[in-house]
Amino acid sequence: MGSTIWDTGIISASILTMNVKQPQAQAIGIKGDKIMVVGKNKDVEPGIGPQTRVFNLRGATVLPGFIDNHTHFLHTGLSLISLNLTDTEEIPQILGRVKEAANFQPVGTLIRGYGYDEQMLSVKRPPTRVELDAVAPDHLVWLNRVDYHSSVVNTKMLDLLELPENTAGLERDEKNVTTGVLRQEADLAVRSLIAKRLDGAARLKALEKASLFAISEGITTVAALEGGEDFGAEEVKLLYREKQKLDLRIEVFYQTTDVDEVLELGLSRIGGCILLDGSFGSRTAALSKSYADDSGNSGVLYFSQQELNEFIARAHREGLQIAVHAIGERAIEQILRAHEMAQKQFPRLNLRHRIEHFELPTKNQINRAKKLKLIASMQPSFEFYWGGIEQLYGKRLGEERVNRTNPLRKILDKGMVIAGGSDASVTPMNPMYGIHSAVNHHNPMQQTSLVEALHMFTINGAYALGIEKERGSIEVGKLADLVALEENPMRVAPQRIKDIEVKMTIIAGRLVYPNQP
Repeated sequence: MGSTIWDTGIISASILTMNVKQPQAQAIGIKGDKIMVVGKNKDVEPGIGPQTRVFNLRGATVLPGFIDNHTHFLHTGLSLISLNLTDTEEIPQILGRVKEAANFQPVGTLIRGYGYDEQMLSVKRPPTRVELDAVAPDHLVWLNRVDYHSSVVNTKMLDLLELPENTAGLERDEKNVTTGVLRQEADLAVRSLIAKRLDGAARLKALEKASLFAISEGITTVAALEGGEDFGAEEVKLLYREKQKLDLRIEVFYQTTDVDEVLELGLSRIGGCILLDGSFGSRTAALSKSYADDSGNSGVLYFSQQELNEFIARAHREGLQIAVHAIGERAIEQILRAHEMAQKQFPRLNLRHRIEHFELPTKNQINRAKKLKLIASMQPSFEFYWGGIEQLYGKRLGEERVNRTNPLRKILDKGMVIAGGSDASVTPMNPMYGIHSAVNHHNPMQQTSLVEALHMFTINGAYALGIEKERGSIEVGKLADLVALEENPMRVAPQRIKDIEVKMTIIAGRLVYPNQP
């Protein structure tokens, strides 16, 4: 190594490698896009030459670049260029933002908003189409609930949709008049329509915005769950084509059940948010008993068992990694039965199949998932935003069930791998919030250690994508994807983890955040 000159050198850092054989270090030597030395300053300094870019971090903490294993990347980018309603507490606030957008946008164009949560609004309901008509009668208005499992539209958009009167999820009031709120099939219909009307320039702008935002949060790799009802094959192809131009590393899941199409495209994964059920917030997650605040409603299953069995068996037989969305016990039961049948027919446990969310599994279901070697792709920050008896999950599920949501400790103790994600734009792409939420789970019995939480967004995240040999830890020979933090999460109070800010992000040995010459 004596004559090797590093392209980049990092010295005097507090490095948490996520490598059990060398958990901590002080310095890193990088040549090209690879890590060549991990050790002390004295191991790296001999390779520092006149052209080496040196980062003396003076004790700042360095970690492997974060991996967000569950994003709806195009959606996230579109949200970044749409009306942000996440902080609204009153209907007039929402209407005011829609009205302001209508004043600036040409008549007939789409006003897209996201992030309203009726539980955070004083009236405990979303705006109605009549209220939206009053501020934007000549525009197409589409506002997404925070969980993206329901939305509300104005009359102009509803007329454009031309939904049959018996469409599932087309909400009506006590006078049998449509309110503008769309769930289930009605919500899927509006998403399909919007996708068809979205032009290429908007898509490209959205991808660029989302990439820059992810990098600013220390994320170096995302799993992009694309396609499906919202965006089809063309969007998946667009992402494959354009991702090479972005600094961020993007691993794509095509959300389809069409195995032949995935094979024709030469992809190795299928699925993502293929919805077996919905969400707690929209009362569409498939529960074993009724919602605590909606007697008689136990949610929705979007597949029959036979349909799911056939899809899983075919994809499994073809050697594709499978990911599906399952939140409630009934949906989790469906996917476990499908995998058990597929394994019985075609035994192979090396494909790293995933269950996205896995929020309310029973003890028996966790045991069966472990036996099947399924990966739990989970979003700990859901607990920060909605967990606990006083928050949304408590209202929807009641005291007994709310203490069983996102049982991280129980899942880890059974030996399952948990990969961390954000479900952006449902919650922001911010791994520090996910790490904070795992450590500070509202149920103390389900809290993780800090190291376990860090693993979810680094080495476990890489394992869930089949890329652990090149990413996820700071080791010689791996890609130089790194994040530096302003504070060491090991040395701050657990309640302050979410407040730690990103100092810089390096991808392939290059400084990409902050964006400096």
